[in-house]
Amino acid sequence: NKHPKEIHLKVPDALGDTVISTAVMRALGKAYFPDTTLIVYAKNPSLLESCGDIDELHPISELPRSGYISLDGYLNQMPHTAQPHTHISHCMINEAESELKKQGFDLRLDHSYKPGIILADEELYKSTDEINELETRYGKRVVWISTKTSSPNKDWPQEYWKEVIAATSEDFTFLELLAP
Repeated sequence: NKHPKEIHLKVPDALGDTVISTAVMRALGKAYFPDTTLIVYAKNPSLLESCGDIDELHPISELPRSGYISLDGYLNQMPHTAQPHTHISHCMINEAESELKKQGFDLRLDHSYKPGIILADEELYKSTDEINELETRYGKRVVWISTKTSSPNKDWPQEYWKEVIAATSEDFTFLELLAP
C-alpha cells in the first residue's frame, strides 16, 4: 500500500472531541506513517500544542478548501446512542480510514489507540493544585459534568444524570460545566 506524503486533518470543534481526536493522531503517527507529514487544523489548537504526533498545527481558519480529512463525520456512526456503544475514538479512527480511502489510500489503522490529554508540567501542577483546593472546599472528590451538548445525539437524558448523581453523591461533588 502506498502512503500519503502529507495528511491534512481537520478535527471536530468541540473541546472534548478535539482531545479524543488525539487517538487518531496516534494511529496516523510516525509508527505507521514514518515519512508522512501530519498537518492538523483545529478550532482550539492550544489543546493540541504538546501532541508529539503532529508535525504542523494550524487554526481552523487556515483549513484548505479541499484535500483534507475531516473527522466530523464520526457522529454519523451514532457512537453515543446506537447499540452496541462504541468508543468515540474508535469511530474517529474509522472515519479517518474512510476519508483516506476516498483519497485512494486503502489502509487499515490500529484502533487500539486511546486519546490522551497532553499537559505541560506547569499546567499539570496548577490543575492538581486547583483540584486539591476544590476537594478541600467540598470535602470530597469533584467531578465535572456537562449535561447539555451542542450535538443532540450526545445528550444523555436528564434522569440518567440524576440517577448517577444520587448514587454517588456521598463520595463525589458534581460541578456543571457551562456547555453550549
